[in-house]
Amino acid sequence: MEVKSQEQLEKQFKVIETFFREKDTSLSTQLEPKVISCDYEKHSALIRYKKLDWELNHRGEMHGGATATMFDLSMGMTVSAFAGGENVTTTDITVSYIRPFFGDSFDFEVEVLHIGKSLIRVRSIARDTQTGKEMASAIANYAHMHDYDYITD
Repeated sequence: MEVKSQEQLEKQFKVIETFFREKDTSLSTQLEPKVISCDYEKHSALIRYKKLDWELNHRGEMHGGATATMFDLSMGMTVSAFAGGENVTTTDITVSYIRPFFGDSFDFEVEVLHIGKSLIRVRSIARDTQTGKEMASAIANYAHMHDYDYITD
């Protein structure tokens, strides 16, 4: 069930954030995603991450795997919110790295391109919060999981 208004979208993001904060103990929670804004009309969201010591590689920059996981989490949260809280699963993701992540926090701009019967297409750009410089981009597909509710099952 797709959301039909800005109010419904904001409510879905609150449910998802509460789940991660209160019930989930996975890597998703450890990344500490924070929804900054969402826009029903633009099919978009902005999700921020603060750089945490455990995410760094030996050069002191964000590990590429942590960055890829942030993309997956940001896009998955956004897709789930736009799909009315439905659980989704990643079918494929491509991340293109542009420059090292040295800043203190990063904004992931997410745009839902298409919500189909089976797949949902989404893209994202990660920017350094302080400089606004583009750090990486990603595109992914997610599949609907109509019969499974990760929040209650």
